[in-house]
Amino acid sequence: MRKIEAFILVLVAGLVIFMNMGLANWVKGDGDDTGTGQDQVSAAEPDESTENTGLIDAAGDLVNKIVKPDSLNVLIVGLDKSKVLADIDIVAHLDTETNKVKLISVPRDLYIDFREEGFDEVKANNSHIKINYCKLTEVYSNAGRGEEGLQSMKEVISVVTGLEIDYVAAIDTGGFSEIVDIVGGVDFNVPQDMDYEDPYQDLYIHLDEGMQHLDGDKAEQLVRFRKYTGSVPPDKQRMHVQQDFLKALSKQMLAIRDFDQIKDLITTCYDMVKTDMPLLSIIRYADYVFKQDVTELLASSDMIIIPSSSERIQMGEFNPWFEVWDRDEVLQAVEEVISNEEEVETSDAEGTTSVSNESE
Repeated sequence: MRKIEAFILVLVAGLVIFMNMGLANWVKGDGDDTGTGQDQVSAAEPDESTENTGLIDAAGDLVNKIVKPDSLNVLIVGLDKSKVLADIDIVAHLDTETNKVKLISVPRDLYIDFREEGFDEVKANNSHIKINYCKLTEVYSNAGRGEEGLQSMKEVISVVTGLEIDYVAAIDTGGFSEIVDIVGGVDFNVPQDMDYEDPYQDLYIHLDEGMQHLDGDKAEQLVRFRKYTGSVPPDKQRMHVQQDFLKALSKQMLAIRDFDQIKDLITTCYDMVKTDMPLLSIIRYADYVFKQDVTELLASSDMIIIPSSSERIQMGEFNPWFEVWDRDEVLQAVEEVISNEEEVETSDAEGTTSVSNESE
């Protein structure tokens, strides 16, 4: 199993869980606000000598005095099993004016040229970057991995989307099936028959087309499937299906009220997500959204894939495939989905649409 495409779902799972219960009820004594994000919460920060109970008290004081926070952008990076390639790159925009989450998917094969404006500064800020160009999925590795790699990913995605990225969340590759099973599975409309086996990747996919109840194993098969037919490029169709499944999963989680289910989900998610967002900031945002009584976290018009086209680029004796993009076109698409100036669909420019999984 070389790559797993699904684990972007974990961050949404965690966000929905926190919204559902309010993080103040879950702050434990071993919590540690060591994040380096911009949005530090100073009023309630305990000093180094504060006992564990001090963090709990601080969190309680914070949510009791909750005010509407600023909107923010979080980059979600899904690493492959080897933790070398960033195979999933999505910007989650929390709009506190509308209490919605907007998802902006960026293709992993996006062409990144470090000689171009904006990217040249990323290279100048990171001594590990020795190359002139690469695919987006390779930036993390070429930038030194770890914290340095994630910081460079934030900077690159900021150049691509034109958005200031406040925080980054790196997703581990384990536990997705367990999370789906904990919520009792998800009803989902599988867009086509899916039959594919690759023993080398420990990949065995066998799903029938149509509406069905997916447990954790079947959900993983769904989001890992790549062999789509039709006019939409397979990678883009896979991203559409992943977005649709995120929507179905978030709706399922918003309905959870069982204490033990929520506890199991939080435990699982905390082991999988590494972020530079401070704990108290997470509390503030999650508690605020929870108090808004949000019943739908994601809508189809709030999820896009940035426009790009698949092209071969001649590089010496090689001519690999890249996703080539136009900066002005991408900035316009991002502005539209953030501002809702016009209806943004999850269909591609080719005139095709992803399968709807709306519940009637």
